[in-house]
Amino acid sequence: MRIPTRRGSAALLPLLVLVAGCGGAGDATPTTSTAAERPALATPVVERLVAHSDAVALKLAAGDVCGAAQEADKLQHEYVAVVNEGAVPAVFQEEIGARVNELVDTVNCPPPPAPAQTQAEEGGAGGDDRGNGKAKGRKKDKGKDNGKGKSDKHGGGDD
Repeated sequence: MRIPTRRGSAALLPLLVLVAGCGGAGDATPTTSTAAERPALATPVVERLVAHSDAVALKLAAGDVCGAAQEADKLQHEYVAVVNEGAVPAVFQEEIGARVNELVDTVNCPPPPAPAQTQAEEGGAGGDDRGNGKAKGRKKDKGKDNGKGKSDKHGGGDD
């Protein structure tokens, strides 16, 4: 029994089943071409790809979008591997590859929530007038109150 998915991971399954059935033995429909002439995916290759596709669907059904995205990446790597092994006939490579890539592009881990703004960010760029470093060009009130009783607009006074 397949678990319904929220996204397009199930789109790959029918394609793989269709492709696996192309040219398979036991085709009762008479045609002018023989089974040997029609390209097909071997059952073990289909099973490898479907296992990864099912893993994506299960993660999505469980609400684990990040896990599903990781499984989709694994499916993509597996697909590249079977193509490199020569196990996917050229006639199917573009269509299956497009579906795998579509799945990878569709199922993505949501970005983390934006961090809370810091006090420096709230003030804007250059909005901090506390005097970082030496205050060049400012006149200081030397000798007045020796720093006692002065009002500090940034909370530095002990009033």
